[in-house]
Amino acid sequence: MSYTTECIAEALKAAREAKGLSQRDLSSRAGVPQSHISKIESGAVDLRLSSLISLARVLDLELALVPRKIMPAVRSIVRSGAQERAAADPRAHSVIKEIRNVAELVINSSGEPLGEKEADALRHNLFLLPQVGLSSAQLTSLKSAMQAMKLYLDHPENKGLIREAADTIRELRNQLVHAREPQADFVRPAYSLDAEDDDG
Repeated sequence: MSYTTECIAEALKAAREAKGLSQRDLSSRAGVPQSHISKIESGAVDLRLSSLISLARVLDLELALVPRKIMPAVRSIVRSGAQERAAADPRAHSVIKEIRNVAELVINSSGEPLGEKEADALRHNLFLLPQVGLSSAQLTSLKSAMQAMKLYLDHPENKGLIREAADTIRELRNQLVHAREPQADFVRPAYSLDAEDDDG
């Protein structure tokens, strides 16, 4: 599967999950077999234009051919919109609020599973999460980390659970922060935008 096809497949899957649709739901609405949707999302089949149009229509997406030199701006707008939608998701807000409370219980527990620096890092990473968007997969990862913390509170002898949870949260925070940084290969000097119109 080419990089472009892979990006399209990932975007379709993310849009489906953001709308809370199962593959079966999307299949019934778009008229595309569920098995075909599964193959598209896993990259096991080439995506036909007719299928792409049907899926995009149901997922409130638009297809457009965009000049390559303005793609950095388009990607930035799409990324910002996705982050704003995810940040506004009340599920993400409630999970982040709950995991902060659980983390404080863990940090202040008598077992002291984290040193002062580690506790501060955990608080800092959790503080940064609401400022960026969370995908469904990232939200699931966050919930898993929270479950590990809750399990530790019931079984304080298992300090490894807290290490795993703290590592998961740190990795998640790093993914989100790096996703927001502009990519070096997208940076172009402003004066070059008008200078590249010559196609020969």
